[in-house]
Amino acid sequence: MTNPVIILSAQAVIVASDVSKFYILSCLAPHEKSYYGQFLEKKLASSKGFLKLEFDDIVKDVFPYVSPTKEQVLEGLKWAKDRRPLIVHCWAGVSRSSAMALLIAIQSVGLNDGLKVLSPSLHYPNERIIEIGETHFGFSIEPSLQHYLKLDENNA
Repeated sequence: MTNPVIILSAQAVIVASDVSKFYILSCLAPHEKSYYGQFLEKKLASSKGFLKLEFDDIVKDVFPYVSPTKEQVLEGLKWAKDRRPLIVHCWAGVSRSSAMALLIAIQSVGLNDGLKVLSPSLHYPNERIIEIGETHFGFSIEPSLQHYLKLDENNA
């Protein structure tokens, strides 16, 4: 299976030479945009299309931070449904982007093949986003995710 999505950090999106052939789903918190805002905005504008979801990498609201909401996750899934090739990015390319990319991949190719979008030694999907996905899809993702991550540890 070819990965239906590419997971990157905000910095990797900025330094990418050409994103014009890609759709981009951006998962940054409002305060993170201030670091690279103008550079990232230029990259997003040069893509085939983009959606910005704004939330922090947390699992529950802790003022002044904002956790991902069901509405945001479902908006991202709906938007990404038929958009390929797709880059999903967050600040570090580890948690928010990997969780959203995993849900998008599951939506596209199912749970077992969807897990292959992750690099287990690099990605640690945001638990809140995964919980929202489980509710939306009507099945548990976490046991398969933990098993997949454990397989990689055993093969290291």
